[in-house]
Amino acid sequence: MASSTDVAKLAGVSIATVSRVINRHPQVDPKLVEVVQQAIARLGYQPPETSRVGRPRKVPSGIRAGTMALLFPDSDRTAIKTPLSAALIHGIEEALRERNLTLIVSGLNDAGDLPPSIDSKMVDGVIVRGGTDQARLSTLLRGIPAVWMFESGGVAPHDWDFVLDDNAMIGSMAAQYLLDCNCGSLALVNMMPRHPSFKARIRAFADLLEQAGRPAVILSENAEAAQLIDRIMATRPAEPLGVFVPGSDSNVSAVYRALTARGLALGRHFYLISCNNDPHRLETLNPALPNIDIQAEHIARAAVELLLWRLRNPKDPPRRVIIAPKLVTNRDASLEALPAASEAGQLP
Repeated sequence: MASSTDVAKLAGVSIATVSRVINRHPQVDPKLVEVVQQAIARLGYQPPETSRVGRPRKVPSGIRAGTMALLFPDSDRTAIKTPLSAALIHGIEEALRERNLTLIVSGLNDAGDLPPSIDSKMVDGVIVRGGTDQARLSTLLRGIPAVWMFESGGVAPHDWDFVLDDNAMIGSMAAQYLLDCNCGSLALVNMMPRHPSFKARIRAFADLLEQAGRPAVILSENAEAAQLIDRIMATRPAEPLGVFVPGSDSNVSAVYRALTARGLALGRHFYLISCNNDPHRLETLNPALPNIDIQAEHIARAAVELLLWRLRNPKDPPRRVIIAPKLVTNRDASLEALPAASEAGQLP
C-alpha cells in the first residue's frame, strides 16, 4: 500500500508539501498541487480520513492508544519555546496527524520526573529531544518505545533508536563555503563549548581546513561574542575574514553585531555562516546571511517514521538515521527539497 512518503518521492517534493496538498493549504503553488495529485492518482494513495466525533479513529497496526509523546528532557520550560523546538513540534504533529494519531508535548516536571501524561498505558511511544542524562531517562522510560533526536552528551541508551543531524557534514559544508568565498583568514566562534553537536561540527570544520592547508582560529568557550571577536581582530586577520558559528542563529546574531560594530561590512570585510536556518531571526539582519539548514522538520518526520517502525518491529536491533543538511545562500530560496537520509541505514 502506498504511503505519503511514496507520493513525495514520486512527485519530487517534501512530505510536508504532500500534507499541504491533501489538506488543501491555500499557499501551495498550483503547479506543485497538480504534480502531487498526479502522483497520488498514479500510486492509488488513499489519504487518511479526518477523525470524526463518535467514530473510532483508524490508526496504524500495532498501535493501542493512538497517542505519541514528544518529551523535552528538561524542567526548563523555555526549551519548548525556541524556533528549533517549534519546527520539531510542527513536523512531528503533521506526520502524526496524517495517520490520525495524537501528540502530547511535555517537559519533565520540577522534580525531574516524567509527567503523568507519559505512561506506558497512555502513550504508544516517545520521541525525545536531546538531553544529557540519558541513563536516568532510559530508566524513566523503561517499557515505552523511544526515539532520540539529535546528538547527546554522555553515554546514550544502547537500546534506543536515533535520528541525527549530520554534524560532520555541517562542519565540512561551512568550511567549504568560506573557502569558496576566498577568505583571507578563517575563524570559528562558539559560545556553547559543552554542546555535543557543536563539538562534532567544530572537528569537521577544522579537519577540512587543515586538509586544505588553511588552518582556522578556533575559539570555543563561554564568553561574549564581542570578546571573542576582539581576540580574533587583535591577530590582525587578512581580509575578508570568514567566520563559522556552529551554534544557533541567536549566537550568529551576536557575532554579526560584534563585527558590524567594528565598522566591518558583510561581503567586503567578512563572511559569516551559521546553522539552523531560523528565518524570523535571520531576516532581522541586513544583508541576509547564508545558512546551513539542519532540516529540523525532516528530522522530526524521520523520528515519527522510525518510532512507528519500532512499534511494528520491537525486537529488531536499534537504528540510527542521519538527515543531511542543506546550504541556503538565498533567503528567498525554497526549502522544499527533501534531504538525503542515511542510516547507518536508510529510513525504515
